[in-house]
Amino acid sequence: MPSQVAAPGSTWIASPRRILLIDDEPRFLDFVSRGLQSEGFEVGVASSGVQGLEMALSGHYDLVVLDLLMPGLDGTSLLRKVVDRRPDQPVIILSALGGPGSKVG
Repeated sequence: MPSQVAAPGSTWIASPRRILLIDDEPRFLDFVSRGLQSEGFEVGVASSGVQGLEMALSGHYDLVVLDLLMPGLDGTSLLRKVVDRRPDQPVIILSALGGPGSKVG
């Protein structure tokens, strides 16, 4: 098994077990959470930025996956708030911004 080394000053998560998904699209939340659960992950879901921020700050998640385009509290604002309070929290942004069918611009 190859060894994995984190860059100096970074945090490496060898095996994230708790993942928080934040997106206002119910089909995305359902599809991705079922897939992750089938692989043994514990998954929390939030269908709004406000709910996601509350969950991200009140619970412990090895990884937060969030969308940028959400009504109310958007993903960029949510990310800033999470980073301010939990700077070591790993976050992945998944968004259709600029993708096929996007109405941005």
